[in-house]
Amino acid sequence: MNLNYKQRLFLYFAIIFVIFTVGVVLFEQLREKRFKTEILEEKLDACVEIIHTALRNNYQQSALLDSLILLFPENIRVSLIDKQGLVQFDNYINDLSQLKNHADRPEIVQASKNGKGSDIRISVSNNHKYLYYARQFEGKYIRVALPYDISTQQFLKTDKTFLYFIILLLAAMFLLMNIISNRFGKSIRQLRDFASISNKNDIPDFNFPNDELGEIGAKIIENYRQLTESRKQIDLEQEKTRLLKQEMTGNIAHELRTPVTSIRGFLETVLELPLDQEKKKHFITQAYHQTMVLSELIQDMSLITKIEEAPQLFKMEAVNIHQLLKMLKNDLALSLKGKGIVMQWNVPDDLIVNGNQNLLYSIFRNLVDNVIRYAGKDIKIQINKYNEDEDFYYFSFYDTGVGIADETHLDRLFERFYRINEGRTRDSGGSGLGLSIVKNAVAFHKGNITVRNRKEGGLEFLFALKINN
Repeated sequence: MNLNYKQRLFLYFAIIFVIFTVGVVLFEQLREKRFKTEILEEKLDACVEIIHTALRNNYQQSALLDSLILLFPENIRVSLIDKQGLVQFDNYINDLSQLKNHADRPEIVQASKNGKGSDIRISVSNNHKYLYYARQFEGKYIRVALPYDISTQQFLKTDKTFLYFIILLLAAMFLLMNIISNRFGKSIRQLRDFASISNKNDIPDFNFPNDELGEIGAKIIENYRQLTESRKQIDLEQEKTRLLKQEMTGNIAHELRTPVTSIRGFLETVLELPLDQEKKKHFITQAYHQTMVLSELIQDMSLITKIEEAPQLFKMEAVNIHQLLKMLKNDLALSLKGKGIVMQWNVPDDLIVNGNQNLLYSIFRNLVDNVIRYAGKDIKIQINKYNEDEDFYYFSFYDTGVGIADETHLDRLFERFYRINEGRTRDSGGSGLGLSIVKNAVAFHKGNITVRNRKEGGLEFLFALKINN
């Protein structure tokens, strides 16, 4: 028979309690019977003591014994036995010669060893059952016996009150065990049901009992749901990553096609057509410019990959932002002058960020490059540290250029290779990854960046950099 968990649990506990209860009841009954037997033995011992005192070592006074017996209970049997085990007196037997030697009687054997002894058995002489009690006095024995009749049996019978109490207690325990096994069985049953449907997408609600096992079951299901949700998120992220990589691969191929095709075309022209030195130099120069575009694209892609996949490789150090901006202005002095762009900032001289100098430099460099390429001429770049707290410095970078007329493009400016109009990157130079590098570099420093059009004209980038990374 295949028992479920609840039935097995109930059966196991029931067997344990029944065995324990039977043991207690038997022990109590034996103890109570022994106690009552001792009471009877004390009464019989009192009779023996009276007989011994009356006889005063003269065990031949049968007449005196007959008179004493009249004082005892009506059905008491008195025997005198000598050292050899021969019966010298028995008020129930007239012909003592019929009696066998009593040296081997259990009560006599006990009395010879311990001074007194008792036994319940059927008498050989008259076939009646007696409770025998004997004491030894100077090698002789006085034995008294009570018939083991209904009255004696009723007296020695154990009290049923305790038995009834134990039975009632056992019934209560069975009821309690049933309740407990139901609670445990419910939890186990629901866990079993959960295990059988755990491979499904929708997990129903389970109502576990309010106990430790119920808490464990609820926690298992909660953890499983969190794990399932995490797996879904991981699968979703993996799918997004796959699509992103697929899109990026396509974008890279598209972006590489232009400079590679241009380089190939310029070089084929030089190799296949008869050109003078000036035209050859022109085409070779154009090919060189395209290789610079290609090199910049590869460098920018490598930088983004490194930020995303191996950020631990970037060295962290104390970077003075004011000094970094001065170095940037010097590096781009010719480009800024060529467009008539004025670059200025309002940043404390001692402003320190604990980060990577190359990435911090790339943030401001790419923002300035973006202005030089697309914002127009005779404009201003302004960089401000406008706020700070315990963890971050907050910066504003804006220009007074043309801005972006269609603000739907603003949310996509940080996407890789995104162009507001087709061909813009190729016409104006750049890899198309500048603002994506900015976003990743800011994220590397635990910050975030947003962009908006200024009412006065131009774009404004707002970003935060963590003080200590």
